[in-house]
Order: sequence, then structure tokens, then C-alpha cells
Amino acid sequence: MGNTLDAEASQKQITYRAIFIISLCAAFLFYKYILQNFPSVMPQQLMDTFNLQGLGLGVLSGVYFWTYLIVPLFVGIILDHYGTRWVTTGAIFCCAIGIYIFSQAQELNTAILGRALTGVGVSFASIAYFKLAAVWFPNKYYALLTSFLVTAAMVGAIFGQMPLAWLVSQIGWRASLVDVAWMGIILAFLFLFVVQDKPSYSIESSKSETHASKNPHLWQDILLIVKNKQNWLLTGYSGLAFSPIVIFCGLWGNPFLQQAYHLDKLVAPSLISLVFVGLALACPVFALFTNRIQNRCAFMFYSTLVSALSISLVIYAHPMPLWLLSILLFLFGFSLGAFPIVFVIGKESNPLYLAGTVTSLINASDAFLDAVTEPAIGKLLDVFSNASTSHEFSLFSYHIALAILPLYQIIGAFLMRWVKDEHRAVH
Repeated sequence: MGNTLDAEASQKQITYRAIFIISLCAAFLFYKYILQNFPSVMPQQLMDTFNLQGLGLGVLSGVYFWTYLIVPLFVGIILDHYGTRWVTTGAIFCCAIGIYIFSQAQELNTAILGRALTGVGVSFASIAYFKLAAVWFPNKYYALLTSFLVTAAMVGAIFGQMPLAWLVSQIGWRASLVDVAWMGIILAFLFLFVVQDKPSYSIESSKSETHASKNPHLWQDILLIVKNKQNWLLTGYSGLAFSPIVIFCGLWGNPFLQQAYHLDKLVAPSLISLVFVGLALACPVFALFTNRIQNRCAFMFYSTLVSALSISLVIYAHPMPLWLLSILLFLFGFSLGAFPIVFVIGKESNPLYLAGTVTSLINASDAFLDAVTEPAIGKLLDVFSNASTSHEFSLFSYHIALAILPLYQIIGAFLMRWVKDEHRAVH
């Protein structure tokens, strides 16, 4: 009886630590989205400092996604081999060092190096979160923890808009990024001193799980994933549906809104934040109703088209009242709240032990399209704008270049028409 009470007390104490650990993981995701989106609140300053045109700014911002695309392929193996605590602490330090190098850069190549280092560091954020969540929490909390992840990420994205824009207006972009670097240093030390790789009561089970997860048939499993047409349709949808939000909110949305709607440098980021607010609210709401939706693919098809319509109206239907612009930007994000269902369908369409690999594949398409499209939009802005020296783009050039965003979402939506939803068959 006494031993049982001691075990229960220990379990309760570990649960408090688990909450603290997962909160620090969420803080890393919060930090990641500040690092991802900061170029959007200082495009003019970056173009002037490094003497860039649209293509150059797109490349500078997009290099983050190239490293973020490549490094995650090895993150799981590294975390398994060396432990989550030390590796993730190093990753956060890498982010802080990268943003500090960027803040002090006098030449473009130095800024690109700093941007690339932040991409390397943030590659560990989501996988470390899921790994520690799996070890410290029972499976029944998975959906709740996934919603918590999305919320933390979107709050970080919001903080990387108006609050950061205000800080830049007060102390300049370089000093602001130095402060962001210090945030990373503090978070890294907290992570190092608080996080443990696993609770003491699960050491043996973790060892057995690790042993069981070593798969001698790796290449056959990769071939199994590649041969499944479902995986490619889901991967295509994931990138095409979600990358427009990252591209619009992370780089080109702020300067466009300032130009098209004659907005202040603080008002535009505030409106951009509404996209993330919509997404943060919709993801947990839609997650709760996922199992009740009879045809998830049709639901994602129509919701993605609503998102495409919303961003199309923002780009082309101006001038419009500020309240209507705000609603459309909110709807642009909210309509994609069903987007995470793509990972659920991917998990159901493959053997359970391949879930992590399939998730990585689906996730990679977003980073790839971000890395390619940000410079492509910059190049289109350069080509169709007459402002070759003033670093300002015409409204006509924005209309041409940003047409890519709703087009991506429309193509992505139609890919869902070919996806077979096993969940629907059960009903």
C-alpha cells in the first residue's frame, strides 16, 4: 500500500516536470517562428543594407528553408543517438548564434551564413517536441499536445509581426535581432538545466522501444513509402496549401499591404497577425471534430478553396475597408485549420512503424516550396516593376508575382480529390 502511494506521488511529481519540459519545447517552437518571420517586418531595411533587389531578398530569406529542408532528414537519428536534451540545447544555441551573426553582418554572405545557421537550429524544434511528448506523456494526450504545438508556433508568429516591428521602429533592426539572440541564449540554458531525456520510471520501456525501432529493412521501407501514390498526393497538398501562408506572412505580405492599402509599418504586421490567430484558433477546433467528419478529403478541398479565395480578394479586390481586409486575412488562416488532417490521413495510409518517416516526407514539401518560391516571387517583382534602384515595387508587379499563392492552393485542393480516405470507408 505504501509503495503504491509513493509511486503515485512520484508519478504526480513527474507530471509537473513533464508539463515544464513540454512548455520549454513549445517555447522553442515559439522562438522558431519569430526567427522564420522576422524578415517580413524589415524588408526595406534589409534591401537597403545589403543593396538587394527582390530576388536577393527572396534568396536571403529562403536560405533558411533550404537548411530546414535538408537537416530534418538526419534530426531523428541524431536525437536517438545523442539524446534530446544536449542536442536540442545545442540547436537553440545554434539559432541564437545564427541570429546574432545576421544582426552584425555587413556583407550579404555573412547574413546568409547567419540565416542558414538559424535554419539548422530550428530543424530540431518540432521533432524534439514530439519525441519528448511521446516519452513524458501517455498516448491519449497526443491530439491535445499537437494543438498546443500549433498554438505555440502561431503565438511566436504573431510576436514576430507587430511586437517585433514596434521594437525595430524603436531601436533599429540590428539591436532588435540582438535582443532576439539573447532570448535564445536564455531558452538554451533553461532547456539544459530543466529537461531530461526520459522519466526514471520509463527507462526500461524506452530502451525496449528504442531496440524495437531499429529496423534492418530501411531501404525496403523507404521503397514502400515511395511506391504509395497516396503519400505523394498528401505531400503535394501539404506544400501547396500551407506554403502560401508562410510566404505571404513570412516575407512579402507586409510590404504588399503597405503598398496596396497605404498602411503604416506597424498596422500591416498587426493585420498579418490575424492570419496566425485564425490558424491558431481553427487547428484545435477542427482537431476535435476530425473523427466526426464523414469525408475529410472533401472538407479539406472546400476549406482550402475558401483560403485561396480569401487571399485572392486581399491581393486583387482593393481598396476595401480595413474591417473587411481583417476578416479576409483571418479567414485565410482559419480556413487552413483542417490542414493538419493531412498528417492523420498519412499515418492511416501507411504501416504504423513508418508514421514518423511519412510525416517527415509530408512536412518537407512545405519547406521546399518556401525555399523555391520566395526568390521566385522576388524575381517576378524585379522583372515587372520599374523601380530598379529605389527598392520599391509597383502594385502591378505584386499582382503578377503574388498570383502564385492562390494558384498553389487551388492546385493543392484538387490533389485531395484523388486521395482515398480510409476513415470515410469505415463510416
